[in-house]
Order: sequence, then C-alpha cells, then structure tokens
Amino acid sequence: MKLEEKIMLLRKKNGWSQEELAFRLDVSRQAVSKWEMGSSLPDLDNVLKMSELFGCSTDYLLKDDAEPQAAQKTEKEAEPPMPSTPQKPRKTVWKCIEDLFWMLVLCGYLVWSFLSGAWYITWIVFPIAGVVFALLESVLRVYQAAKENKRNEKD
Repeated sequence: MKLEEKIMLLRKKNGWSQEELAFRLDVSRQAVSKWEMGSSLPDLDNVLKMSELFGCSTDYLLKDDAEPQAAQKTEKEAEPPMPSTPQKPRKTVWKCIEDLFWMLVLCGYLVWSFLSGAWYITWIVFPIAGVVFALLESVLRVYQAAKENKRNEKD
C-alpha cells in the first residue's frame, strides 16, 4: 500500500475530514488532498506528526511493504476533540503585528527625515527597530513556551 493510500485510510479510520487532519497538522486542506492523490509528498515533519496522530510508525507510513505497528494510545495521549470552528493560527496575528510595526517604523523614519533634513543620520532607526523587534519577539516566544509548559503540566 502506498503512502497516499495509507494517509487516506488512517484519516478515514479516525473519522477525520481532510480539513480536520489539515488543522491537526497545521497545513492547508489542499496539501492533504495533494498527499492523498499522490501529486505531492508530505515533508518529514508532517510524516512524524502523522505517525503520532495515527499511532503508527513512520516505517509503516513510508515503506510500501511495511506492516502496521499501531502504538496504542492511552486516554491521556488521545487527541483532544477538534473545536467546532477552526481557530486562526497565531502566525497570522503575529504577521499583522510585524507588518504594522515595520510600517510605523518606516513612517517614523520618513517623518523624522523630512522634518529634520538629516537623512544622513536618520537611517539609524532601522537597526534600532530591528533590535527592538527581535527583543519583543523573543519575549513573546518565552511567554508562549511558559504558557504551553503550564498547560502541559496540568494534563
């Protein structure tokens, strides 16, 4: 059995639509559709995620002649039910914040340069903004990691 057939079989066995599997893997529904049609292949990260979701080995997924070795999931390891409405990924929100930040930096640079006429020195705003942005992003990632650890400890 080929990879595309195994993906479709295991997805249906779990009672998931292509959209639900895509949500769990953080990919588009079209990507799952292409994998199942055999017109493209999932990358290694997605193969690993699928093996965990489906409870099978990567060998089973990747080798045409491999026998299924289902790893039985305990109730704690079972996937949580899918939310009724898919949540928007935080990447989208962060991307909007990033775009807004750099737009404001550019506008500030132009206003400062036009008002002061000191074009030769006002460029310094870009490296400073880059450092500030990197610090903000690092703080956000540490916060999200701490929040995720706290959530995992509760489980």
